[in-house]
Amino acid sequence: MTEGTGPDSAQVIFNFPNGFIAQYTANYNTPSGTIDGYDLTQIAGEDPNLTLAFTNYGTANAPDYFLNNATYAGGGTSVGLSYSSSTPNNYWHEYYNDGVGYVFGDGASVDTITNGGAIGWVFGSNNLPVSVPEPASLSLIAGGSVLLLRRRRA
Repeated sequence: MTEGTGPDSAQVIFNFPNGFIAQYTANYNTPSGTIDGYDLTQIAGEDPNLTLAFTNYGTANAPDYFLNNATYAGGGTSVGLSYSSSTPNNYWHEYYNDGVGYVFGDGASVDTITNGGAIGWVFGSNNLPVSVPEPASLSLIAGGSVLLLRRRRA
């Protein structure tokens, strides 16, 4: 899905606890070609099917936004508003990737994403974000499966 406008773009990926993946190409226009993870995620939030709830643990001048809740109509739901020791991963883990692989984020409002980069949100797990497979990849997987079946029958 694509949201936003502008010459620069980055990926925003949500991995919901039920396995549902919502992936966006977020277009933006900034003089530096960079954007913070919070603003990038807000662009994905322009999708009317996606509802996001953030809490600012910083100040208005030095924000520190934390994603508490994300819901995708017909897909995935998470509620990470409360932390307890019995469910220590009951929150959205934030990762960002600027071409060298995903690293754990320092906070969506302070992590800078460059053109072509990505921010990934994973709920309830320390796993790295997983993208939606591209149609070409799915075709290769399906084609390989057919060849294996043919080979076994021969």
